[in-house]
Amino acid sequence: MWQPTGEVTWILVSLQAKKDSAGRVTSYVGSAHDVTQAVSRRVLSEQLIGLLDASHDAILVFDRAGALMFANDYAQQLVGKSETPGLNDAAVQTFIQAIRDQIPRELISSTTSNRWQGEVGFRGTDSIMRTLDVVLQIVRDANGTIEHYSAIARDITEAKQTQEELQRQATHDALTNLPNRVLFLRKLSEALDRSRTLKRGVTVLFVDLDKLKDVNDTIGHGVGDQLIVNMAKRLVSATRPSDVVARIGGDEFVILCDGLGDE
Repeated sequence: MWQPTGEVTWILVSLQAKKDSAGRVTSYVGSAHDVTQAVSRRVLSEQLIGLLDASHDAILVFDRAGALMFANDYAQQLVGKSETPGLNDAAVQTFIQAIRDQIPRELISSTTSNRWQGEVGFRGTDSIMRTLDVVLQIVRDANGTIEHYSAIARDITEAKQTQEELQRQATHDALTNLPNRVLFLRKLSEALDRSRTLKRGVTVLFVDLDKLKDVNDTIGHGVGDQLIVNMAKRLVSATRPSDVVARIGGDEFVILCDGLGDE
């Protein structure tokens, strides 16, 4: 119903027909209630759900027993939730349990701390192991009793893999995949620190390839690179698993042997 001010008022009308002895409708008895606020809340709720469904973050709400109350579209896609599952859907429960397992016990028992953020590993129905950055909010009643949990989870698997690959590239030789000078110096420093504490020896071997330049100039750099790769494999196979074989220059290798005796 339109008001003179231009505002819309929603009225819930309930009518019941009154009939005479012949069965003819003679009048109507009913009631009318202003439900504008309820309609406005429902419209707002639908708009919010639409906004949450458009998010590329998984958003879930579950009660203190772990039963799912709400999951946006991306959350359903992430966990492999079917369109019409029950509240005990295995994929959803696995996901919720993975989050609950990471919640510090003191956070649950506290009545003042209600927020936790951390990384959670989760394997969905597609068998892909993902790393999720989860923000969890605990909602309590006036007595501090937990009513439900709200969680926002962002898939950071690709970002983590990219970060790990960049870290690997920064500490490893691109051609041989061996540790480079940066990583070798770090390992050497750690070994020297252990040797002072444990009173055991540290040995460093330097190895270089003679006449590698001649190979590059006469046969080609491709063959020279293959020679370096083969040499790297041989050095690794000839040393202990605990030894560090590194490439620190064009034809220069170095081997760190920790824990050797004087002999």
